[in-house]
Amino acid sequence: MSAVRARRSPQPFSWPVTVDGDRRAVLRLFGELDHGLADSVRSDIAALLEDGRVELDIDVTDVAFIDSTVLGALIGAHKGAVAASGAVRLLGVHGAVRAVLETTRLDRIIPSA
Repeated sequence: MSAVRARRSPQPFSWPVTVDGDRRAVLRLFGELDHGLADSVRSDIAALLEDGRVELDIDVTDVAFIDSTVLGALIGAHKGAVAASGAVRLLGVHGAVRAVLETTRLDRIIPSA
């Protein structure tokens, strides 16, 4: 990984981003992700995709909870990356996050590592 930086979204919240090469980035999410943070997640993902980071790994190792609005942001990330010949992959899927992904069957659409 070549560079680490925190992206500032329009919200007063920052998600750490690690950039690797021209097309790849890792976005690290953490905490309880609900509708209050969905716009921040969506905004950071959109900025990465607009920057050409279409090979996007989203690290959810430190996520305790994820709701449907953030799942919508992940679906949007997947669609945007695929449209640009890229892909989204989830890292560190565990516990409650895994249960939500399996229940909604998003684990069949967005791969995890």
